[in-house]
Amino acid sequence: MIKGSADVASRAKSSFIIVTFIMACLNLRPSIVSVGPILKSINHTLGMSSSLSSLLTSIPVFCMGAFSPFAVKARQLFGNARAIWLSLFLIGLSTLLRLVTMSSAFLLLMALLVGIGIGLSGPLLSGFVKQHFPKHTSVMIGLYSVMMAMGAAISSGFTPSIQAAAHGSWRMALASWTILALIVLPIWWFVIARHEKKPLREEHHMDKSSKGLPLKSKRAWIFTLFFGVASTIFYTLMAWIAPILVDMGYSKNYAASTLTLFNLVQIPASLFMPILIKKLFSRLFWLLLGSFMEIAGLLILAFTSMSPVIAAVLMGLGVGGLFSLALFLPIDEVDDPDEANSWAAMTQSGGYIIASFGPFIIGSILDVTGSTHSALYALIIVGIILVAIQFIIVLTKKEEKKRSLLINIK
Repeated sequence: MIKGSADVASRAKSSFIIVTFIMACLNLRPSIVSVGPILKSINHTLGMSSSLSSLLTSIPVFCMGAFSPFAVKARQLFGNARAIWLSLFLIGLSTLLRLVTMSSAFLLLMALLVGIGIGLSGPLLSGFVKQHFPKHTSVMIGLYSVMMAMGAAISSGFTPSIQAAAHGSWRMALASWTILALIVLPIWWFVIARHEKKPLREEHHMDKSSKGLPLKSKRAWIFTLFFGVASTIFYTLMAWIAPILVDMGYSKNYAASTLTLFNLVQIPASLFMPILIKKLFSRLFWLLLGSFMEIAGLLILAFTSMSPVIAAVLMGLGVGGLFSLALFLPIDEVDDPDEANSWAAMTQSGGYIIASFGPFIIGSILDVTGSTHSALYALIIVGIILVAIQFIIVLTKKEEKKRSLLINIK
């Protein structure tokens, strides 16, 4: 009887932790994605060019890469749960301060702080999954990706409506997403963070000496490149799909709805792709399927008169599945939570830095050529590069298995 009660209490606690984890993940995209649907309004008010306004996406993505290695240090100093709480606080605060934006420089500064917060929380949440759900890593990473896609979908869909309700104030529309942080911060603290033991100094020293970034691992570098190129397509589409559709003659509401659909269809792909890759067919099959759907969607926009809705569905499924795999595959390579944290930090760090150039380059292409088709051609080329990297991932895995078998035989 006592054992049964203990099991019920344990399951209830796990369920509460999962719900809190879900709420934390919802905070990782709205501060970035909410910019795209109302970018034209921001440009008009602050006099920003396409290349300059693209920095509202590029800067957070760059910071997500540049600061993710510090996630390891933050975990050593504060403990994983407290470090996550601090990063969520930074995201919420910088989102709220957009309400008082008076210049493009201030808005870019808030983008910097948002990027730092997300850069720290990304690897920490991956390590949190490995620590608390070691037997369900693929499911939890899928859930992680789903909640980020959900946050992106909600913010892209409702930001124009919030702007309209706020009498055209894009500042209010951007700042409104701080509500997600206000909800999760007290819950995360009381449910998880305050119960976590702060690491001892001796543990700091041990962790520092035994767990670092896997800079000497060839596989880690390949996964970093994969994460970077996959994220380049993801964040570039997130930033520019709505403005590109407006330039093609569609209304702002239609463009925002298409962006919302693009984000929504990522949810099933994000949830099931890490599971399917372990159960059905080969890794290469699912990796190539994601890339080919992305390329197909871009080809539809660039060369046909078909509805952008079809392109959005294809690109969303491809992007969602590949981004989920980019998060899952590196930590699936290792068994130790600290090592998983280090692999996640490295792949996300280098990957996000690579990806940060995507929105800026597309913005620059739009400024120079004034052609949406030129921007779409560039993204198709990136998709082809991604296919080549996926072949490398699978081939190097096979080479390592052969090498391991030879060593065991000897």
